[in-house]
Amino acid sequence: MTTTITSGTTTFTPILIRDYQSTQTSGNLIHELLGGEVDVTLREASTRSGSLQLLFPDEATAQACRAAHASAAVFELHQTDATSVEMTYVVDGRLEVAPDEEAENVWWVTVEYRELV
Repeated sequence: MTTTITSGTTTFTPILIRDYQSTQTSGNLIHELLGGEVDVTLREASTRSGSLQLLFPDEATAQACRAAHASAAVFELHQTDATSVEMTYVVDGRLEVAPDEEAENVWWVTVEYRELV
């Protein structure tokens, strides 16, 4: 499985994506009416938001990925095997960088994101 993350001319190829989480919030408007009835206005759900952890082979690449995500940029995530993960996104929350607790010389970058359509 190959994953690539691009922004403009910058491309990152993490070794692995771990702890991918995706949430959507309903757009429905629900109004409680007098007498216990409910009035519903149906609307589409929000775009996906959540977090993903990206594994890189060294600290320098992980820090470059973090720096790119800290800039004002839009990213495209492509994955050859799990195409449901593919998206265009922006950072929406925290960025974290940390060494792996078990393996030497590999680093994790955690990105909280919001999908764009």
